[in-house]
Amino acid sequence: MQPHPHLRKAVIFFCVTFFIASWSSFLHQNLPSRHHGEDTKNASLTNSIYNTTLGYQAVYALVLPDRLDRAQSLLDAANATNINVTILDAVRDRQIPKDAWPKHWGEQRDPKEGELGCLVSHVRTWKKIVAEKVTSALIMESDADWDMRIKDIMGPMGEGIKALVDWPFNRTLEQTGGIPDGTLSPYGDNWDIIWMGHCGSYNYGDGRIWRFNDTAVPPEEHEYRFGGVPEDDQHVPGTRMVYSLRGGVCSTAYAISYQGAVKLVKYFEDAGDNIDLALGWYCDHMVDMACVGVWPQVITAAATRSNILHPEGEVAPGQDIDEEIHPGPSLQYSARVNAQKAMQGLGQEHWQPEWNSTWVMKNDEWKLVTFDEYKVIKEVEAMEKMNSTVTKG
Repeated sequence: MQPHPHLRKAVIFFCVTFFIASWSSFLHQNLPSRHHGEDTKNASLTNSIYNTTLGYQAVYALVLPDRLDRAQSLLDAANATNINVTILDAVRDRQIPKDAWPKHWGEQRDPKEGELGCLVSHVRTWKKIVAEKVTSALIMESDADWDMRIKDIMGPMGEGIKALVDWPFNRTLEQTGGIPDGTLSPYGDNWDIIWMGHCGSYNYGDGRIWRFNDTAVPPEEHEYRFGGVPEDDQHVPGTRMVYSLRGGVCSTAYAISYQGAVKLVKYFEDAGDNIDLALGWYCDHMVDMACVGVWPQVITAAATRSNILHPEGEVAPGQDIDEEIHPGPSLQYSARVNAQKAMQGLGQEHWQPEWNSTWVMKNDEWKLVTFDEYKVIKEVEAMEKMNSTVTKG
């Protein structure tokens, strides 16, 4: 007896459908996925933040040649945190011929000693970046200090900056100044300055903000407040935030992109004020400048008693040397202070803290607790985890 025609059609339809579904599944599992490739690339970019240059092509430190005491302390901090720092010679005022001064230098006010040399030292570094086609660089001054956990801070910070500057689309090759392919930054591509070592700054109006929980954030009484700060309703305690920066002061540390260096070399031909105020002005007023701020600061200027004429946040012009190592403000575990311990292989429990509390998730809230409270919380969590494992077993 022949099968019913409708039954035969149903069987054929089922077989064809099964074959197509199986073949599609095979292709999906065995052929390269464009999205998988993009995910892998993004993960690789994010991971580069943890390399020896914090995800930038270079890390530069400006140091006066006769202030190698500063260089040594900074290099110790870099070694302790596995950061590769290239020392560049800073210059003094007297080394700069007048025809090399910015066009409007000294017209707005009488400059302090060291301010011209500081500005020229930064501009020379930008010119180096442009000449050598450096895609991005972190520039810091000789008194820079940071937390021993800086890479753990920079990871989520990079994600936030990328989300902020690359939304809603990526910049084309022409817009990035002709930098070759393969140079995408873990911090995104549409930025000129990432000002992470300022004395103060604030968010531009009601612009977008990215926050993340960070155990290295100082409690309010240890925050470094010299200039402007974000509004209280913008900053959540225990979090670090990135934002479109305005009102930046102090040039202790900042990252600069290739395209940012190109712009600033041109702009600073007409500069009339010291480095940080001029940089802050261009970030505030030039529509083509994309400047990102970080609060609280990631890098701060180590306290110094070496020279009372030293303007905080700038290359020091002084001669007297204070051999005692001082921490930068708002840093719980100063890299300068703890460098020797870290290089001896001693872990965090042996580092010297500047305050004895930390942030932790407690009862579903991000709270500040003492070290003793933190220890108890972790012991309870460990006990609960062990009990859960035994129960499942």
